[in-house]
Amino acid sequence: MTNFPTVGTTIIAVFCMQIVILCVLLFRKTEQLVSNRLLALVLFFAMLNAANFCLSYVLYLGGWGESYRYFNLKLLFGLGPAIYLCFQSLLKPTFVWKPWFYVHFLPVSLEFVYHRSVWFEKGVIGILQRPSTAYEYLYVIIQYLGVCSLFVYAIVTIRILWNHHGQRPTNFLASDLKTDHKLARSVLYLILFFGLWYFIRGLDVYFFRGAYRTYYYFPMFTLLSAKMVWLGFRAYNLSPPKEGGMQILTGGKKQAPVKVGAQEYVAVIQQLEDLMDRKKLFLNPDLNLKLLAETAKLPPRTVSKAINAGKGCNFQAFVNHYRIAEFQRRITAPEAGQLTLLAHAFASGFASKSTFNSVFKNTMGITPRQYLQTYQEKVSEKGPET
Repeated sequence: MTNFPTVGTTIIAVFCMQIVILCVLLFRKTEQLVSNRLLALVLFFAMLNAANFCLSYVLYLGGWGESYRYFNLKLLFGLGPAIYLCFQSLLKPTFVWKPWFYVHFLPVSLEFVYHRSVWFEKGVIGILQRPSTAYEYLYVIIQYLGVCSLFVYAIVTIRILWNHHGQRPTNFLASDLKTDHKLARSVLYLILFFGLWYFIRGLDVYFFRGAYRTYYYFPMFTLLSAKMVWLGFRAYNLSPPKEGGMQILTGGKKQAPVKVGAQEYVAVIQQLEDLMDRKKLFLNPDLNLKLLAETAKLPPRTVSKAINAGKGCNFQAFVNHYRIAEFQRRITAPEAGQLTLLAHAFASGFASKSTFNSVFKNTMGITPRQYLQTYQEKVSEKGPET
């Protein structure tokens, strides 16, 4: 008869190895560099929980259970900040990495040092039976703080979601979300998984001293590992990693790379601006670099370099410039009062309330409502035309 724990452990271990490979690929991917690296961190820290379980089971079967404390891989303090920062990078086009963000990961570095210390070695022994020493109490406190850290970051992350969708988070479950938002939704599912996991685990440990862990460990960690592999593959295949590398199969012919010199940037920018003016591509909230490049019949890397060199900004800022101009045109039109400011923002190509407010204020220095009030005051002072 097949040994279910052994088979389950093998399946989870294979998934964990795939996740490690995907983390490396995402970390090296050139497009959406910050988002991909943060997503790789999320997958890595989540994977450690499954890998930690597999390792403990293998050591137990081999009779090396006491050696587990030397190989503990679970780093609870890393998952929360990784999810929080990844969520921001996926939902906010203006997100940039700042050096002080490293402070979020200071607790996980201290946790790693603790797991290699004699304090952890003395605290983990017999912890489920009866915590009686200071080392065992310290172990329990650190475990609880790690869980609390995860849930505090989870609450802040869900608050970002709430504000992003204008206090209508049910929109986040729609099937027509942008790809980045679908990735963020998958990250949200990780939060829900760990919430359910620690709830079940807490009940088992508190009431039954962990006697039923075999019944939920394998199914839950198998589902978690499979979900993370799917998420990693989906994120990696969003767009080609670089020219000459892997390409997404679209059924069309592969475009040859076009070398653009400094003197040719003007022509490319003119072509892009002409497309924006004629086809109003910026009105599409799902517009991305790949779609713009396909419309211009140029490689994405060429378009990105041209925008960076010719306009001094990135792709998202280039598109948002047109969206803000469209919003200004709409709210100053005679029939503007028929719609709300948010409705005008959506009609101008913005995908969410929070992104619109952030981009507008960063660009104009004032909020959309302040801009409208200033415009109306100028019109009032000027008086009606005669």
